[in-house]
Amino acid sequence: MNKLCRSILIPAAVLAFSGAAYAETQTCNGTLADISIDGDVLVPARQSCTLNGTGVKGNVKVGRGGNLQAFGAIIDGDIQADKAGAVTVERARVDGDIQVKESDAIKVADTWIDGDLQLFDNNAGASVNGNRIGGNLQCKGNKGRIGGSGNQVKGNKEDQCRRL
Repeated sequence: MNKLCRSILIPAAVLAFSGAAYAETQTCNGTLADISIDGDVLVPARQSCTLNGTGVKGNVKVGRGGNLQAFGAIIDGDIQADKAGAVTVERARVDGDIQVKESDAIKVADTWIDGDLQLFDNNAGASVNGNRIGGNLQCKGNKGRIGGSGNQVKGNKEDQCRRL
């Protein structure tokens, strides 16, 4: 019996402590400041999240009616907002894309974006100022005015953002 227990427990212990890392999703309703998250961040529907100096080793997704403020954050993935309330990204670094669709208030300023900045079919205007964009700056179908200046774009400035 003792031999049987060892033959089951030892392999189970090896599996349990094998160092496999699983990225988890961190739900944010409030402020996450000066921490690093090993995984994605989800802003639930109709909730608000502030990332203040936060590192995210994944994506940030904003739910319907949710609000995101990212100040000095470092995002290793994308920021995705679909039907969100307000999305503000300032003095941040995003290694992927920022995609905001069918949302309300939008501000992206003084941010380094390795991919594209895409603003599509939003319900209000947006402010896009002083960003460094490694991909394209694409704005299409937005109901309000898209304003801004001082954006350095390696790709193309398209549609409503062509003069930014």
